[in-house]
Amino acid sequence: MKTLVLMYHNVVNSDKDLHLYDVSLKSFKKQIECLRNTHDAIRDIILTFDDGYSFWANEALDIIKRNGLKAYFFVCLEFLKNGSITREDIIKLKKNGMIIGSHGMRHRFLHKLSEGEVLYELNESRNILEDIIQGEIEYFSVPRGVHNKKILKIAQDAGYKKIFISEAGLNTEDSFIMKRIPIRRDTSLVDFKNIVEGKGIRKQVFNQKMKDLGKRILGIENYNRIRKVLVPRAE
Repeated sequence: MKTLVLMYHNVVNSDKDLHLYDVSLKSFKKQIECLRNTHDAIRDIILTFDDGYSFWANEALDIIKRNGLKAYFFVCLEFLKNGSITREDIIKLKKNGMIIGSHGMRHRFLHKLSEGEVLYELNESRNILEDIIQGEIEYFSVPRGVHNKKILKIAQDAGYKKIFISEAGLNTEDSFIMKRIPIRRDTSLVDFKNIVEGKGIRKQVFNQKMKDLGKRILGIENYNRIRKVLVPRAE
């Protein structure tokens, strides 16, 4: 069976002033209802959320539970430090059957760090989160999605069971590296249904390849600066 992993970030109770990777609450409700009504014997679907927002533990959690689903929530400790999410939020998610994973300490590009710095991001974030939930942290989402073989090996040697990245595609059940399809502010319900039904996967993979090509040509920092100018917040 192929596994489709959907990648969310924040869910916002507004249709305006959205970041690229924000999803409005109205759209999120429709998407989750779509998942509940989708029955596909050849595809397992996993919900994931990156960074760390209090909204996760409130309306987003209620919607997920109401529709009989579970999700992975990858917390970056920087977001805990700045108050975007609280210890109580994380505990609430865990107590309600959600899976807590690590998204690192400071949301840095891991491929630019030394081996010791990568280990700190992986191990210290896990230690802090395990203390919060009083349980094991077994999954890691790579900050900003940029990875290489060295990072993946360090993560595997550190004991993580699965690593979630931002590369588009489907996964096998025993995959260590989990590819994901991003759900963004501009993902229409038609687009979402196509992704869930498998018809929109090739388009997502193609778009990802074009984005990766742009990053290689321009450099990641230049690419991100240009994207912020060309893709402002939604109004």
